[in-house]
Amino acid sequence: MNTTEIIIITSHAPIITSAVYAAILYKKLDKKLQLFSLFLFLSAFIQITALILALNRTNNLPLLHIYVAAGFLLLALFYKNVLENFIHQGVIWTITITFLLYTILN
Repeated sequence: MNTTEIIIITSHAPIITSAVYAAILYKKLDKKLQLFSLFLFLSAFIQITALILALNRTNNLPLLHIYVAAGFLLLALFYKNVLENFIHQGVIWTITITFLLYTILN
């Protein structure tokens, strides 16, 4: 294993560590942080899968398309709950649906 591969592998440690920590505390978290934990789980899953594919010299670009749409949806749900008293729910849903439609069309 060369230096580049070591750097690539260790660069995934922060998100994986965060996801493991969120998994340990998941039951104790309130709904808002549980939604954010789902985003962390998705991110860790995508990172690990992309790393495995990259090390096997397989195209991992389709994972990016999944990550953008699913990650945005999870973050939108998180912010919908965090900002429920500040931003009208219709605005968040409109932005979310518009972005997801744009992502699918793109």
